[in-house]
Amino acid sequence: MVGSISHVGLAIFNPVGFPTQWVLVLSPNELFQGRVLCSTVGTTVNGWQEIWMECEHSPASFNRAATFAGVIHIAVLTQPVEVVHSEIKSKGIVSTKSANPAYTDQYVLQALRRIGDRRFGPSNFLSREKELYGAIQARIPLLNQSPRTSCTFPIASLSLDGVRVGRSK
Repeated sequence: MVGSISHVGLAIFNPVGFPTQWVLVLSPNELFQGRVLCSTVGTTVNGWQEIWMECEHSPASFNRAATFAGVIHIAVLTQPVEVVHSEIKSKGIVSTKSANPAYTDQYVLQALRRIGDRRFGPSNFLSREKELYGAIQARIPLLNQSPRTSCTFPIASLSLDGVRVGRSK
């Protein structure tokens, strides 16, 4: 996964009976295909923590118990995946006191702000949480309305109109 640039996105999952789950995704591929790093907050035997996992083929493999709606491409980053991952993970973005699975959106917004503060991406945009939240919320219906198959998923972009298709296998 070594490369000079990377892409940050947001995978959307719709677990039955639970709030929509936001998952931060980092990839060297703008269609989030191949090996992708995925992260959110969750509970473990040690309490609330950031959970990072390498998702093979696509973000679809992150949560197989929920319906995968697709990915929202947030920004192109100036650093490789490993550098961005290390920066987010080393800073302990989420307070274990306030972490809650219903607030995965807050975790993602905090991580995006950290990326912007480090100037790994468009800092003026990534640091404005309310505007970013509104732009993301406007794209979620696009994902939910787009067709998908067992091996494809929709990708909406914050900077482009329409929906592209990614492959999960």
